[in-house]
Amino acid sequence: MYGPATIHAGNTVYGVNSNAGGSLDVAASLGARAAFLIADSGGTDHVNFARSTAGQRIDLAAGAISDVMGAMGNMQIAPDTQIENATGGQGADRITGNGAANRLVGNAGNDLLYGRAGNDVLDGGAGNDKLWGEDGNDQLIGGAGNDSLYGGAGNDRLIESAGTNYLDGGTGNDVLIGGSGDDRLIGGAGSDSLSGNAGHDRLEGGDGGDRLFGQAGNDRIEGGGGHDIIIGGVGNDTLYGGAGNDDLAAEGGSDFLDGGAGNDLLRGGAGADRFVFNLGSDTIRNFDPVQDSINLSSFAGLDSWADVREQLAEAGNHVEFRQDGHALRIEWTRLSDLAADDFIW
Repeated sequence: MYGPATIHAGNTVYGVNSNAGGSLDVAASLGARAAFLIADSGGTDHVNFARSTAGQRIDLAAGAISDVMGAMGNMQIAPDTQIENATGGQGADRITGNGAANRLVGNAGNDLLYGRAGNDVLDGGAGNDKLWGEDGNDQLIGGAGNDSLYGGAGNDRLIESAGTNYLDGGTGNDVLIGGSGDDRLIGGAGSDSLSGNAGHDRLEGGDGGDRLFGQAGNDRIEGGGGHDIIIGGVGNDTLYGGAGNDDLAAEGGSDFLDGGAGNDLLRGGAGADRFVFNLGSDTIRNFDPVQDSINLSSFAGLDSWADVREQLAEAGNHVEFRQDGHALRIEWTRLSDLAADDFIW
């Protein structure tokens, strides 16, 4: 054990750039030869091993023993001591928080970060990292690399920038933001907001009334349960509403829109869009008879254009299709605008 027994107060940094006194500076410089006990009585405190090239195993729980600077069991946090923040080095680090509001930074390397309880900020840095927010309203930042982010319980915010990433919000009302790669975003339970950003992404809202935005790329977006808002964005997107009364918007590209169960609004965009009508009372807006199509293949007894035409009727400025207790309204369209090549049966 290096240095005198001292209990520190205030906002203290242990390790790199220590303000805990000369003994801690020397301990950090000694690397694997040093072992020390951290006893602290208050403030917002930080253990920092950013300069180490070894993989750190840091546990911020009171009484826990950690492996730092390339050695085993050489740092302990004293019982009844709370350390809030930790920074790993350039290797593959494992950093575990505690019940406080922690800030955990992995830096370079393929890191594992666990927030535990509290409203935490986890930053993986470069490398292929895995981050678990667990309890609390957490913010998870993947950084460069192919990362996996798990929000857990609470209203979490998961953010990516580059790479091919996996984001799972868990329970709570979460915000998930993908990066430039081909990401998979899962909202889970709760009313979530998912944004794919660039890349060919897959977005799954899960239960709850979610808002899903594909943005750039050819995306696959599934609303799941609840009344969802789904916007494809730029690219050739595939949109599924699922259960609930959903609002699907194609925007740019040649898109596929299937509202699923419920009374859905399907809005076409600039490209050649394909609409699927299954169940409920749906509305199609911005239908272009020149390039769009409507799939009615789930309904029995439609064997020809004549069969389809028989189920169509004008209702004011709209055309309606009715069969088996289900209804589809095609807004701002005349029967004379429609032909056999506008439908699939």
